[in-house]
Amino acid sequence: MNGRERERAPRGGAPYAGTRRGTWLKFPAWLAAALLAVLLAGSARWSPSAPPLGLQIKAPRAQLDLTLSGQLPPSPESAMVYQVVYPQVDEGYLARLAAAFGLDPASSRQGETVVLARGAQSLEVYPQTGAFWYKDAERLWQPDGRAPAEEAGIALAEAFLAARGLLPGDALFEGTGHSQLTVYDAATGSSTVRDTDLHVNYRLCINGAPVEGPGGKIKVYLGEGNRVVGLYWAAFEIAPARAQPIISPQQALEHLRQDGIATTVKDPRSATVSQVSLAYLAGPGNEAQEFLEPVYRVSGVVAGEAEEERFVQYVPALVGQYRSPIREPAAPER
Repeated sequence: MNGRERERAPRGGAPYAGTRRGTWLKFPAWLAAALLAVLLAGSARWSPSAPPLGLQIKAPRAQLDLTLSGQLPPSPESAMVYQVVYPQVDEGYLARLAAAFGLDPASSRQGETVVLARGAQSLEVYPQTGAFWYKDAERLWQPDGRAPAEEAGIALAEAFLAARGLLPGDALFEGTGHSQLTVYDAATGSSTVRDTDLHVNYRLCINGAPVEGPGGKIKVYLGEGNRVVGLYWAAFEIAPARAQPIISPQQALEHLRQDGIATTVKDPRSATVSQVSLAYLAGPGNEAQEFLEPVYRVSGVVAGEAEEERFVQYVPALVGQYRSPIREPAAPER
């Protein structure tokens, strides 16, 4: 199943500021107090970690001179490293999910996931992180279904998540897109591509810096009859660990120039950088990570003799802990 996404600027800056998780996703007060005590006592040990599994560069690298098409952002001297706090997946958590989606509360274990189901509807939970994937198999990715219009879909998705306590206050609307289905006509040998479900996407944000990668996001799938036919939910809480000195944007670009840009362009000749910004990188929802560390997100275009390709790469920002740039990670298509 292919898909396409269209970015959209957040409405009004931070549209969900002040909107918190529903109480069923909050941690007990004793657990929050215990975590705070550990952090204040300094016993929560942080050390630079390897990037989340699956995020290392795999494409060939090209060492190119970089041309900057705009201005670099201000260069802070330090940035916070955060400890990731996942919801506890216990009987209560599963029962609340079952009630929220109208599923049978009895669960079963399938591989690395815990599954709740009723009829064609199922919800797979990753015990390590509390992330989950809900789908209605009878209505998801239907070629003849009519998804709602964009603006109506955004309102429906927001209302659905808020009513179930699934819209964190630090989640910002990111954009919309569609699943696409290719239909092959055996008689004529032709094929057509059709849009199916409408995606409404949200991403966690930390003090203005987005959490990027396969994790730290929420994707709602809307189908015919204004129904929510799928939902990928990979959110979490965070707690400050400690501030660490970071390199400058100029140093990040120099690291990228020396190590090369991962690209599939044949015979690449030049690279133009259009944007450099601070972000945090979260791994897939089925992989727990202890800390979120700052990275520089570098985007632009690589040009070859006959083709161009947009690129996004992440340069670890911590001073003295430089690792090779990380290519834009891709989550398994849902």
